[in-house]
Amino acid sequence: MRFLIFMFLLGLYGSTTALEKSYFQQYVNYTIDARLNDFSNSIEGKEQLLYVNNSPDTLKEMYFYLYFNRYKEGAYTEYNQLREKTLAEIIVNKITINGKPAENYITDKTIMKISPEEYIAPGDSVRFYFEFDARLPYASDRYGYMGNHYDVGNWFLTPVVYDKEGWHLNQHVDNEFYQEWGDFEVNITVPKGFIVGATGTLQNPEEAMQDTTQKVRDWYTHNMDDTTQTTTWKYKAWNVHDFAWVADPEFRYITKTWNGINVHYLVMRHNYDAWKEEIEAGVGAVRYFSEQFGPYPYDQITVADTYMNAGGMEYPNIVFINTYISPKRSSSFFRAVVIHEIAHNWFYGLLANNQTEFEWMDEGFTQFAEILGMEDVYGIKNNYSVSGRSWVTRHFGFERDDRLATYLNALYLVKSGREDDPINTMPDKFGYGVYTSQYDKMSIVLFMLENVMGSEKFWLGMKNYYKEWHFKHPQPDDFKHVMENAYGGDLDWFFKEWIYSTRYMDYAVEDVENTENDGVFQSEIKLKNMGTVHTPLDIMAILKNGDSLYYKIPTEIFQPRISGKNYLDVWHFSLKDYNTTLQLKSPVDEIIIDPQNVMLDINQLNNSSRIIPKMDFYFMKRQSYASPLNKYLWESWPSVMYNDVDKFKLGLANYGGYLNRDHLIDLKIWYNTNNNTVDFSTRYEHPLRWLGQSRVYLSGYQLEGRQGADLKMRFNQSRDTFYYLNFKHYNLYDDAYPAAPWNKGRYNTVDLNLNFYNDNKDYNFYSYYVFDFKNSLAGSEQNFSSARMDVAYSLVSSESDFVFDIKLKAGTAGSSTPVQEQFNLAGASSLRQFDQPFYRSRGALPVQWSRNGHLFLDDYAKVRGVSLFNNSYQQYGNNILAFSFDLTTPNPFLYLGVPYLEDFDYGLFFDNGIVWNGDLPKYDQFLKSTGFSVTLPNLNLLKSTIGLQEIKFDFPVWIGKNSQENKDFGLRWLVSFNFDIETTPIL
Repeated sequence: MRFLIFMFLLGLYGSTTALEKSYFQQYVNYTIDARLNDFSNSIEGKEQLLYVNNSPDTLKEMYFYLYFNRYKEGAYTEYNQLREKTLAEIIVNKITINGKPAENYITDKTIMKISPEEYIAPGDSVRFYFEFDARLPYASDRYGYMGNHYDVGNWFLTPVVYDKEGWHLNQHVDNEFYQEWGDFEVNITVPKGFIVGATGTLQNPEEAMQDTTQKVRDWYTHNMDDTTQTTTWKYKAWNVHDFAWVADPEFRYITKTWNGINVHYLVMRHNYDAWKEEIEAGVGAVRYFSEQFGPYPYDQITVADTYMNAGGMEYPNIVFINTYISPKRSSSFFRAVVIHEIAHNWFYGLLANNQTEFEWMDEGFTQFAEILGMEDVYGIKNNYSVSGRSWVTRHFGFERDDRLATYLNALYLVKSGREDDPINTMPDKFGYGVYTSQYDKMSIVLFMLENVMGSEKFWLGMKNYYKEWHFKHPQPDDFKHVMENAYGGDLDWFFKEWIYSTRYMDYAVEDVENTENDGVFQSEIKLKNMGTVHTPLDIMAILKNGDSLYYKIPTEIFQPRISGKNYLDVWHFSLKDYNTTLQLKSPVDEIIIDPQNVMLDINQLNNSSRIIPKMDFYFMKRQSYASPLNKYLWESWPSVMYNDVDKFKLGLANYGGYLNRDHLIDLKIWYNTNNNTVDFSTRYEHPLRWLGQSRVYLSGYQLEGRQGADLKMRFNQSRDTFYYLNFKHYNLYDDAYPAAPWNKGRYNTVDLNLNFYNDNKDYNFYSYYVFDFKNSLAGSEQNFSSARMDVAYSLVSSESDFVFDIKLKAGTAGSSTPVQEQFNLAGASSLRQFDQPFYRSRGALPVQWSRNGHLFLDDYAKVRGVSLFNNSYQQYGNNILAFSFDLTTPNPFLYLGVPYLEDFDYGLFFDNGIVWNGDLPKYDQFLKSTGFSVTLPNLNLLKSTIGLQEIKFDFPVWIGKNSQENKDFGLRWLVSFNFDIETTPIL
């Protein structure tokens, strides 16, 4: 027996001379009989497991993963807490070792330790037998059930990986997996009529595939509760490290073959017509990755339509796609997800890195492969558009490609200043931006590595990586060594800069000077490293005669040279400045750093010697959502407004910005048709990276009877703590406009606003605290000061759709405070209403609603319904104290499938508060309001055009000071419109 095992392993592993001598990997052989119980949503499993110890060590114990136990009470969660309720689990009923009952074993959450009576010596094998029940969770991130649909992954007992570093005993918290290579023989018994797709090759297609016929479908429709009729689907899989499957009686098959590989689509009936038009994504991906990285060595891959919550999930030979990512919604996003998950069958499936500890080795590589696959199958440009969505989005949305979207995601993370952890950080220990770092940024790192090595050597390295490490467990250093061998030089510096640190790149062209001597031009070029990364650079010199010359600046004299490149002097990491002189036949017109836009430079506007950067202009296109990497972008939109004084306002709204983050300019101008006057507003915003990611805001306006200007600074102390310092001037010179009370005249104020947020995922608890202090400045019509406090708590049920919000508001102001600065018990202050275009002036929204008190703006303290009583209750005052309770309830119509009503959110509320001048009133003078609310939150068309996020109706059925005021019972209504003017281009 040992001789046969030795010969098998010798043939499998001994031929690879490039591997380190210390490398080994264990071998596992599985035989599993699984029976699906569609009433208890569980799997009864009987598992025989042969484990071969190929290590040089004697194993005194064995460890196994029970992945479903991440959903068991007491398990660790990604929110640094213990799970409070069991949603799924694996119950082990029986264990034998070499035919004898096992007695020494313990289970700790997702890991089980077994101590065999006999140690497992090098070259020895041991047979385990398990009987278990796997209780599936309701549709979760990666697997689960919904109705009679089953997505089954990570469902059986599998050994923890033992390699040269020992046992990898990482509890399964949230992220992905690391399992031993082996062979599987799995028999899946399901109720008759269910259609199955799985890892491996189906061994009994003549028998099992009968359940795909219309005759069996008709039988199942009338016999869904029949548990006596079953079908067993028999699969074998060789040289894989996991086994997953799906089952659903509604599945339809679509199959296409490339180079002897069957690409199966298992599609639910509601998606069939849409999916059958997009099968090229899967077939094209298998073809391209086989040609580009290395051949796909199996005879099939299945793309399954599933109810798992994530976008997609990879397993060997089968990938799960979220059913709601449908081509009907966005064909490009659907294509990208399919290509991404199929790419995982190379990066994870064949190159089985430790996903738990080094997620970037599969997700980053897979995102890199996805980009290339999308470009190969669907073209380089506009392959990631927003096609398939609303008419407005298709015609006025933006064009983008997958590569640009990935670059932008990575740049936004780096520019945010919130990138605390380097790429190589274990995902379960990651802080902010784990997915952007592991997926997007790492994929860009690979493009940059190609730039450093040159395409020829890079792709030689990638193909060698596949050849040497497929069917094995590569570690980060293994990949690095393969690429260094292909490069012919050291790459340690590259990995340290980009994968093991959070340094950032920002190179700039400082100056270009041309001088002439006897017909030869000397062009002196001055560059500066304004970032913390130091890397070789490509530069392009555009000459005034129209020629373009390309150069490369190395960082070490001994770095390997790329064939065909012109090299300049070395730029050593110890120097921030770099000067070089070019001898040319024509003077330099422009110098461009990184002309191919490959590097992750946070500011490519300074990568050119141009005084004014290149610009793109768009009319009625939301292209700022997919900004170019090296150009300033302008959008222009028509803007039409209305109020009772100006009547129609016809204007143009212009927006400028770099990456939709830097040097943001907002310039709007309107012609007022009723009085032949012009209004305008302008705004500038820019981050100050040197001041801890602070931002500066400048604005000015002459708008609807008011003039004003602001200088505001935002200071970020941490992710959850930030401050505003705001200097404001405003003047109401025409009191015919305001829809809310407003004192005429000029006012100058300074305002300090302190914000503290707490996102406590441990207990699904969220809170914020805001403290605001304001004082008038010289030149104001009145001297005043104010202070307010705004506290809110939100508790979100992890088991249902209930959300409970508690809000406490308190404020005080001086007796001479103008009315627009006073507190409003019915909602937003008059000054805050000015910031909302539809609340700013009379007539923008129906005057009758405002006059009768039905219209309000939900912004600060509120006792809903106070405005309905005209002068019965005081609405404005210098002091305020209020609290409110809001309970958002599950939508019952969603479960009943009632059209239209299922689109609303429903809730209950209770408000309590008072405004006053003078002494604090007694509690029996506080106003109370209680009732119910109905909110329409998903306004896609209106959100895209005018920035309307939601429409909310509140029905205060009782308002009063105490319950004896029976006259205050009644059915009343209020309406509020939540506009986000940052998301609309036309206001």
